[in-house]
Amino acid sequence: MLWLKGCPKCKGELTDNKDPFGYYVYCVQCGYQLNEAQIGKLWTHSLDRTAGKPPARPQPQQQDSDWATVYYE
Repeated sequence: MLWLKGCPKCKGELTDNKDPFGYYVYCVQCGYQLNEAQIGKLWTHSLDRTAGKPPARPQPQQQDSDWATVYYE
């Protein structure tokens, strides 16, 4: 996963990786590596932004008797 402007040190892009020692998140630009507390906060913030939001679907606004339902945004 990639977090844009998520680095607390340089505001660069963060990415995650896994190696034999475990899971870690680091900055692509400066190499800063987040600790476990920062990773937990990052994941919680990422999940909170997308949780509970269904995908937006257009709602019918007008019905035309000769044609199918007309959608307007």
